[in-house]
Amino acid sequence: PPQSNDHLTPTPVSYTAGFYRIPVVGLTTRMSIYSDKSIHLSFLRTVPPYSHQAQVWFDLMREFRWNHIILIVSDDHEGRAAQKKLETLLEERETKTKNRNYENLDQQNFDFRRTPKAEKVLLFSQDTNLTALLLEAKDLEARVIILSASEDEAMAVYKAARQLNMTGSGYVWLVGEREMSGKALSEAPDGNAFLVFLLFISLSVVSSASIQQGEHHGAAAGLRGEHQHLADRAALQTVGTAHLLHV
Repeated sequence: PPQSNDHLTPTPVSYTAGFYRIPVVGLTTRMSIYSDKSIHLSFLRTVPPYSHQAQVWFDLMREFRWNHIILIVSDDHEGRAAQKKLETLLEERETKTKNRNYENLDQQNFDFRRTPKAEKVLLFSQDTNLTALLLEAKDLEARVIILSASEDEAMAVYKAARQLNMTGSGYVWLVGEREMSGKALSEAPDGNAFLVFLLFISLSVVSSASIQQGEHHGAAAGLRGEHQHLADRAALQTVGTAHLLHV
């Protein structure tokens, strides 16, 4: 898909068509900015924005009961959109859990499990010292890291993380499609089957299930439906590893 600074960006067409209330259908555009109806009035899309991958991350957190994660996002519209989406899901989950426990009079039915949350949100830009940023993450208790960044940014983060020994055993990285594309894929962490499995799930669920449903036809619901595929952890780990080895 065209990047935001690409000459093929649909932004000019969307602005002009929006002024005249002419619908524009984006077939491959994944940038979240085009879902902002205050800017792109008549832009429709057949695939969901990258930020919807946060639903997959949220489902994985629930499935494996990761109550604390570190969210590393680029300080741009795409990164903030992913951050907002995930934080909204976490807040809704926490509210539902509190309400359910409050309404339960039977102590045995109380849900005492902590709800998942982001222990720390780290924003970075092109001028950010990634080593210092990752050292801050390393000092935290959480060892599950969610990364939302462009291809080039992800590549730089992976390199810095490898130098700090943050890509091996004991760490889990959850990423999306952009962070596993092109040059970023060549620098992505490897050597850990469980890590590979999670990268495969995050990538394949969004790439296959979401594309089959337009954003306005329940793409987010489609991602939630993929949660059932996480029931058998061992089987998914094997399938995910085998898939990436043959890519």
